Amino acid sequence: MTSFVVSKVIGGGVPKLERVQVICPACGQQVEAVATDGRVKGYCAAAKQNVDFPVTQGMAVPVSSQANAVASVTAAAAVHTSKHLTAETRAKISAALTGKHHTVETRAKISAVLSTPEARAKQSAASKKYWQDPEYQAKQKASHIGKHPTVEHKAKISAALRRRHNKKGVKKG
Repeated sequence: MTSFVVSKVIGGGVPKLERVQVICPACGQQVEAVATDGRVKGYCAAAKQNVDFPVTQGMAVPVSSQANAVASVTAAAAVHTSKHLTAETRAKISAALTGKHHTVETRAKISAVLSTPEARAKQSAASKKYWQDPEYQAKQKASHIGKHPTVEHKAKISAALRRRHNKKGVKKG
């Protein structure tokens, strides 16, 4: 099955949009997208990111022929490569984001997601895996040699832990 998505102009200069099925390069799941002007654009809910790449032969499959879609678009996923940013582009992004902070609502959402038992278990497993590497262990140990927290720093840590402990409703005594 070959399927080229070609943009056709309908009267009045409106480009024809065609619904197609593609494989998300990030997660490998089948995603419904729109093809027009030689590009496929869509959104993958599983990966929580946009799918946007040029159309090549066999890459996009019209929704009406979904039976053959999986075989055709699996090959397309192997063709797609991620973009690597240049040092100049990274510097521009860094400069644009410097000084910007998440809102209180966004920080609360991030905290809620990262504090779930599943997320904590995943973080714990990753940390334990890293710690099995002797090179990683040595690097971490070396980074702490000769560093001793000051009395003020210890007081700040203690105060923060007490605030966190009291927020959770656990009272001393």
